Amino acid sequence: MSVPKRLRKKSRLEVFRDSADLAEYVLKITSNEKVFKPEHRVVTEKIISATLDASRFIWCANEIRIRKDDPELYLERRRLQDMAMTALREQLYLIDLAWDVMHLSERRAKYWIGKVVDLRAKVDSWRESDVRRYGRL
Repeated sequence: MSVPKRLRKKSRLEVFRDSADLAEYVLKITSNEKVFKPEHRVVTEKIISATLDASRFIWCANEIRIRKDDPELYLERRRLQDMAMTALREQLYLIDLAWDVMHLSERRAKYWIGKVVDLRAKVDSWRESDVRRYGRL
């Protein structure tokens, strides 16, 4: 018997999997030189960098195993989660810039923004879960 989708627990790796999917999507669309023209390479590189940074910070934070006897581990994980949120916020700004300058289609921009916003919500939920679990260290 299967569990209804609304009652399923989220996988621990779901946040990282979504960040990896976002990175793959960004690498794919930014390779289209009809939209991301060579003369806008500086912005394109910043978009790629912000995406990969967010994914890397999420991965690194997920790799930290917090122990009750070492509150520094929790602080480092929190710092990496905060850096991931900053990189995702930067990506939203860069998507908006690309939408204006590179004339992204509205459909593509909305889809991309949706992926980033969903990932931010998952990272935020992860941070809140960590606060409930480790906040008293």
